[in-house]
Amino acid sequence: MKFHLLFAFLLLFSLGKAGNDNLPVGARSAGLAHASLALNDAWAVQNNQASLAYLEQFSGGVYYENRFLIKDMNLSAAAFALPTKSGTFGLLYHSFSLSSYNESKAGISYGRKITENFAVGIGINYNSIRFGGIYGKGHTLTGEIGFRLALNKNLVASAHMYNITRSKLNTSNSGSEYIPSIMRFGLNYSISKKIFAALEAQKDVDHPLIIRAGAEYRVLDLIAIRAGISTNPTLNSFGFGFYFKDLVLDIAASYHQTLGFSPQVGLSYAPSKKKEKEIEP
Repeated sequence: MKFHLLFAFLLLFSLGKAGNDNLPVGARSAGLAHASLALNDAWAVQNNQASLAYLEQFSGGVYYENRFLIKDMNLSAAAFALPTKSGTFGLLYHSFSLSSYNESKAGISYGRKITENFAVGIGINYNSIRFGGIYGKGHTLTGEIGFRLALNKNLVASAHMYNITRSKLNTSNSGSEYIPSIMRFGLNYSISKKIFAALEAQKDVDHPLIIRAGAEYRVLDLIAIRAGISTNPTLNSFGFGFYFKDLVLDIAASYHQTLGFSPQVGLSYAPSKKKEKEIEP
């Protein structure tokens, strides 16, 4: 058991991440190296609540990631988004686990357009962490806020701040420590109706700056290809999207030069009413 815990912590810190980081989710996002602040899909409930405001119909999805092909090191998530006349509401649950370690987040979020080109989103989450055996468990509440601004018809700027309340995680055996406070800023540029590129910077108060870049090319109406890269640590990502009427199957993988591959897969319900004229991310 002690070996599993030590291995978990070493692996988390090797990625520059402490417990209860705001881990990005969604296989489409993963294929773009998680340069995902401006993506208009159900996973905006995690990646940037402001982007929820641009959803026009109910959306939902499930996601699974296996870190470095290690049997017990998995991230799973589910998300739902419901647009209303007063804005879009979202629900999220995700869990990251090893055999002797688990952290989870359950959240409710809301996104609303302030003007046609500017939107704001907020989220409130219940975060929990559990260690194996006598090592304890803890929980707390965190808040987050996101912004999305269309600078012109092709260029979108987005920002997101996680744990704006500077919440601490109180564990039963090891006292309390701050959950990471994370700031992200990104630009998304639509090169054409079929191609967009995204650039993003992330700063954790306690860790080095992370830069992410990704691009998507909608080869056909039914197929999209994606690629991306991120720093600290260096990860190369790629992925595919397959569109079947109201269902979308996303497959991706990222590669760490030391730890190897992490495959990701997601299945989403996304009504196809306007896909024939879809231009934005």
